[in-house]
Amino acid sequence: MLAQRAADFRDDHTAVVNSWAEFTAAVAAGWALALHCGGQACEEEIKAETTATPRCIPLDGPPEHGPCARCGKASSYGKRVMFARAY
Repeated sequence: MLAQRAADFRDDHTAVVNSWAEFTAAVAAGWALALHCGGQACEEEIKAETTATPRCIPLDGPPEHGPCARCGKASSYGKRVMFARAY
């Protein structure tokens, strides 16, 4: 029961985002699934501005390519990356 409540909470507070504005709003309230270029400098900018860091690349996520939500460069992972703030 506890595991189900945690999974439901996570799912209710996870947003698929495509822009920096959507990203910042999503990580302020929970988790963001975003395309990411994989660049260290880009990741450091994300962390500096939002305290969010990449948490995982969901294995069951559908294949997807497009621009990084932060810098606009091509995504590197072929899937969305889950980001969340550190506390």
